[in-house]
Amino acid sequence: MKRPSPLIGSGALPSPPRWSPRVPPAPAPPDVIKFGVSTPLSGPAAPWGIPPQERDRADLSKRSTARVGSRWAARNTCWRSLAYDHKYVIAEGVATVNRLIAKDGVK
Repeated sequence: MKRPSPLIGSGALPSPPRWSPRVPPAPAPPDVIKFGVSTPLSGPAAPWGIPPQERDRADLSKRSTARVGSRWAARNTCWRSLAYDHKYVIAEGVATVNRLIAKDGVK
């Protein structure tokens, strides 16, 4: 004779497993390394300010697209280049450096 199943007719449901599936943690947002440049992009000294600024942006863009960020100091990082024009005027240069430090967080 067959023995009746304990689940059939007793109204009991199987208990859920006592373990929960392991969910991987969400990836941390990348750290942003900011490069700040205060250079003459207009005025009489523009030929000395534009090429380095363009080279820096191209180099950072190439690195970002080639590796999609970088593992630096065991953290995910990305680069950002900020350039301000100081028009080859000392007062403007001081203002742009202060803006890079205070507003944009360049260290």
